[in-house]
This record gives sequence, C-alpha cells and structure tokens, in this order.
Amino acid sequence: MSRLTAYGLSLDIPPGWEGKAFRHEHGEPTVHVASFRLPRCDGEFGTHATAVMPDNGLFLALTEYRVTGQELEAGIFARRTPRRLRPELLSPHTLLRPIAGQRGVQRFFSTEGRAFCAYVVAGRHGARHLSAANEVLTSLEIDRTS
Repeated sequence: MSRLTAYGLSLDIPPGWEGKAFRHEHGEPTVHVASFRLPRCDGEFGTHATAVMPDNGLFLALTEYRVTGQELEAGIFARRTPRRLRPELLSPHTLLRPIAGQRGVQRFFSTEGRAFCAYVVAGRHGARHLSAANEVLTSLEIDRTS
C-alpha cells in the first residue's frame, strides 16, 4: 500500500488503486481514492470519475466542510469517523448524480474539530471492493489543522 498525505489528512491507497488530494479555489480539502484511473480534474464528489467508472469500480471521496462550533457536535456532523461500510448501506438514492447500476453511501462526521463527508460509489459489481474501501477508512488519520 502507498500512503497519501495532504491537508492534514493521511490514508492508505490499496495496491492498484489511485488516490489524489486537491483543494479548489475557495474550497476545502478533498481526497479521491478509486479502484480505477481517476480523471485529472473533478469536483469534490467525483461526478467525472463516477461518470467513467467501470461496472466493477469503486470510488471514495472524502471532502471537508467549513463547519464550526455546535454544528460539529449536533446534527449530521455529530457522528464518529466511519470505519466500516456494509454492502446493504449502498443505495441508488444516495448518489449525487444517479447512473444506472451504481449505488452509494454518504457518511457525515467530525473529528479533531473538522467536519467531513465520506462518499462511496460502487459500480454494478463494485461492492466487492468495499473491504478495500473500509481499509482506506480505517487507515484515515486527521490532524486538527488543515
């Protein structure tokens, strides 16, 4: 495995997978990890990547939100960092841009005073990569500063 470290985030990239970190102008840090080749440029939630994702592919985005104070302790960001996603959590109804055969899951959370969304999209046969995505999430380390 290789390790991707940027913007106070660090995580493992499974062998044969791709990962990248970026921050759009006026945006917050984002990390993409995929079982297939990632497009050079993309949005925070990988609309370009998921549009070209193969049926056996899996895409994971981790994007930060600018949230402070009580918003971190209540509501959607109050959860702990997700470490294990189960196949039954994948649904076509959670996709940013629905594509036939794809299913996804979103998990909002906060840690170290920072708020994030973990967004996972699996192709028709991509759920078989969910254990590798869980390894990525388990390896995730987040520093207090970005």
